[in-house]
Amino acid sequence: MRILVISNLFPPDIVGGYEMQCSSATEELRKRGHEVMVLTSVPRRRIEASDDHILRLLRTPDVYSPDRYGIRSPFWEFEANLLNVENIYILMDLLDRWRPDVCYLWSLVALGGAAIVSALEHLEMPWVWHLGDAVPADLSHFDGELRELGALFGRTWSGRFLACSQTVVNSVERLVSIAGRTRIVPNWIEMPVANRRDEELGKGEYRIVFSGRLHEEKGIFVLLDAVAELRARGRTDFRLEIVGTGDEAAVRSRIATLGIAEHISLRGWLPRTDLYEVLAASDLFAFPTHMNDPMPLAPLEAAALGCVPLLPRVSGVSEWLVDGVHCLKAERTPEDFATAIEWSMDHPDDLAAIARRGAGVVRESFLPESVMPIVEEELVLAARKARPEMTRIPEVYGIALLADAVLRRHALAIANRDAR
Repeated sequence: MRILVISNLFPPDIVGGYEMQCSSATEELRKRGHEVMVLTSVPRRRIEASDDHILRLLRTPDVYSPDRYGIRSPFWEFEANLLNVENIYILMDLLDRWRPDVCYLWSLVALGGAAIVSALEHLEMPWVWHLGDAVPADLSHFDGELRELGALFGRTWSGRFLACSQTVVNSVERLVSIAGRTRIVPNWIEMPVANRRDEELGKGEYRIVFSGRLHEEKGIFVLLDAVAELRARGRTDFRLEIVGTGDEAAVRSRIATLGIAEHISLRGWLPRTDLYEVLAASDLFAFPTHMNDPMPLAPLEAAALGCVPLLPRVSGVSEWLVDGVHCLKAERTPEDFATAIEWSMDHPDDLAAIARRGAGVVRESFLPESVMPIVEEELVLAARKARPEMTRIPEVYGIALLADAVLRRHALAIANRDAR
């Protein structure tokens, strides 16, 4: 089967786990004998070499730049979310030349993704959309004025969705109806390899680790406040290692204000193999992320290495692991996280049992060999449902040009109104 993967980013050009999952899925499908082509964006930095099956051609505004709000033009959002006519041309040209059986969509933010899906619909090209974020909802507004697009997309898009959690489905459903044609499949990891430390869990210095963006939404400040709460309860026999980058200045300031520096090691960014060594040497992976976090990979990697995840009760990854069986859960407050950490410190045998079960469930359910047969099945079923009408390609491009002119007039009108 010929599969065209469309993604806004593709490794080594990445922001996070979504792009890594796309790359992993691509390689797994190739291993299964499928002919796979990847269409992605021009990279943000020079890439030394790229495989022949990866085409880095699509245009994109840099939606991940921290300066984007200061430099964006009136046309920035509609090109990012609704329509980039150059990308429609590139896609139509590739579809005409390569003739895939099915399109496998990933994040389309910054590609004019709404028009990409609509173009596939007009051609009756079958597609499956893998959601690691609420991307259809992200594409369904333009300066807050065209939110009715979400309802239209829900009615007219005919493809199937794979979502990594019910959390993602709920977020999409705020604007786009997808629940009746979505299959929930977990994210997966390549089984990490690292050596466990010699001591038993809970023996010696108790080691807690956090890995992720140093930002409020990932819960780093909740965790620092939990450390201060542990100190206030008289607990001093632990250390928290923080792995990641982000708002380092704010993190250092909070540590100094709380007076907890003796318990904290700031490790910065670590290569994957080094991170695995840290996880394997730790007792608890404390991760008080926000409730709408789709399904981060780090808790699964920690569990695979015998480091018990401590998670908020509500989040994407919390849907997949059972409290007290594969992980620990707490309300997303410093007090509750401190209580859960304290319990884990005082119950090493129970923690060791949870660690064994957590590692076991990852091996059973969260590796590529468990998830990819489901993905492959959905792609095969989609490819059987329709035959693309490639003769409509000139028509699609003409519609794109017309829509581009209309949307630019709308964007300019908004910009002029806001300038007054």
